[in-house]
Amino acid sequence: MKLSQDIINILKNFSVINNSIVIDELDHIRTISESGNIIGVYKPVDFEFPMEFAIWDLSEFLSIVSLFKLDEIEFNFKKKYIEIVHNTNKIKYVYTDKSKIKKFDELKATEVYRDFDKFTCNFHLSEEDIKKIRKASTIMQLDTLSIDIGEENSLTLICDDEYNKNTFNMGIEDFQGVGDIKVNVEYLEMIPNDYDISIFPKKCMKFNNTDSELFYMITANIT
Repeated sequence: MKLSQDIINILKNFSVINNSIVIDELDHIRTISESGNIIGVYKPVDFEFPMEFAIWDLSEFLSIVSLFKLDEIEFNFKKKYIEIVHNTNKIKYVYTDKSKIKKFDELKATEVYRDFDKFTCNFHLSEEDIKKIRKASTIMQLDTLSIDIGEENSLTLICDDEYNKNTFNMGIEDFQGVGDIKVNVEYLEMIPNDYDISIFPKKCMKFNNTDSELFYMITANIT
C-alpha cells in the first residue's frame, strides 16, 4: 500500500511532539507528548491502516522512508514489521511493543477530544499570526502565551522570569464568548496553517486545522 505525503507530513510533525507512536485506531493517527500537555489527532481522507502497530523511533523510520521517492514506495504491513519496498530494494522495519510506550496509555478514544463541549470561547488565528507569535517569543525570550477573551480581547506573550517584563500583544477582533488561559509557547507545535481555536478557561485549548481533519489539544500552565 501507499502512504501519502500528507500522512508523512503528519508523522514528521507528530515526531516532534513524541518520537514514538502507537497506531491503535486504524483510521486515525494520534500522538501525546511525554509531558501529556500536547495531544495531536489526524484523520486521513479515505485511508485506514491495515493493522495496529507501534514505532519506537519515528524519526528513524521517516529517515529510512526519505531514502526513496515516496510515490515509488510500497509499504507492506506484516505481523511483526513493516516491509518497505522500492524497486529491488527491500527494508524490514520491526515494530516495537506498544506497552513500552507508556504515555499512549493515557490517550482516550478520539471521540472524547473531538466531541469535548466545555469550551466557552472561540476565535481564529492565521498561519501568519502563529508564525509571528513564535518568532516574537524567540526574539523577546517570552515563554508564555496569555489569552484573555472578554476583558482584553487579546493574546499576550509574557515571561515567567521576574527580570523580563517585556510583552508582545496581539489584538483578537473576531471572537465568540469569553475565556482565558496561559500556555507555554513551546507547545505550539502544530503544522503551519490557519486554525480555529477554542478555550476551556484555565484548562485547555483546542486548535482545529481549517483545511483538514487535524486538531491539537494543549493544556494550560499550572499556576
